[in-house]
Amino acid sequence: TLNRWDFYYFLRKTPWDSGITPPEIVSLIEGGRIPPGRAIDLGCGTGTNVLYLQQHGFEATGVDISARAVAFARRKLKAASVPSPVFVANILDTQRFPAKGPFDFAMDIGVMHIFDAAGRDQYAATLERIMRPGGFHYTFGFKPGMVRRRGLLGMRGPFGISSDDVRQALEPHGFTLLEAHDAGITPE
Repeated sequence: TLNRWDFYYFLRKTPWDSGITPPEIVSLIEGGRIPPGRAIDLGCGTGTNVLYLQQHGFEATGVDISARAVAFARRKLKAASVPSPVFVANILDTQRFPAKGPFDFAMDIGVMHIFDAAGRDQYAATLERIMRPGGFHYTFGFKPGMVRRRGLLGMRGPFGISSDDVRQALEPHGFTLLEAHDAGITPE
């Protein structure tokens, strides 16, 4: 079944999938703050960060809701001779989430910020199920109101996430917010 994310990949309208590992992740990994272990990239897109993690000593897994993105990721990983599982998955479907933990590190570049409070709670329930106690979760998201959804594919209205939203979603599921940073991006 195609979804709107598949259409974005079909149209190559994926500004979130830059093909570059974010400098914040590079700093965490290469600075030694996150030691190698089992890692999962939530919303892995074309597999750039799965490949990066594998190349830095992690046993990395990727998941994305877009079958088209997952197909790109599998090709990229195969071409690099990097064996990593990549699944089509909806992080909100906790019971059928195919990536089995426990994971030591979960990264999310632009997924959690698209959900409302109920979606964030379901996201946190999935994390709780797949993460090792004491593991690390990194999420990057725009602050509320910074970007408005638009386009032909049914994305309307503002989205975003604050550090309080992250705390409220994750703490009931046993997570502790260690750091929060605001980016200096000017709203549209």
